[in-house]
Amino acid sequence: MSKKRRPLQEMAINITPLMDVLTVLLFFLVKIFTISSMDLTSFEDVHLPTLPTAHYPPEEAVTLAIGTTQIKTADGVISQLTAKKDVTSSDLDEDGKTIKALLSYLQKQMDKRNEIFSNLEDKSLLPPGKLMLQVDKDIPFQLIKKVLYTAGQVGYKEFQLLSEKEE
Repeated sequence: MSKKRRPLQEMAINITPLMDVLTVLLFFLVKIFTISSMDLTSFEDVHLPTLPTAHYPPEEAVTLAIGTTQIKTADGVISQLTAKKDVTSSDLDEDGKTIKALLSYLQKQMDKRNEIFSNLEDKSLLPPGKLMLQVDKDIPFQLIKKVLYTAGQVGYKEFQLLSEKEE
């Protein structure tokens, strides 16, 4: 008895479902690592207020610290504060609310952001500019208002005020 052999057929593997799964996995990993890679610069002379709970994790944003003696960023000092923990009148614009050096710095940061998205035709699709504030607990609210007003002049629409969690 002789056995009949079937002719060999080419086998094909359908990799489309595999690619779908790998694509979803890739997007998931990219999202996770971009959220968790936030580098937050802490400043020595900024003592944050404490709250019982922290509501939101910090997001990627322009970071600004208001200490008892100066307003600064990771790039350096923006403005020196007076003994009353306010900016000098020479640091303010004619309106008395806009901090000139801060306005210049935030405009440069906004220009960098817009340059990154320069190929986007509809600028209204951009997420609003975000500003993260580390404010010393002894800073008067009047100064915080001036900082927020200045940021609003440039186009920053979202703000985060950082605090420490109570232990």
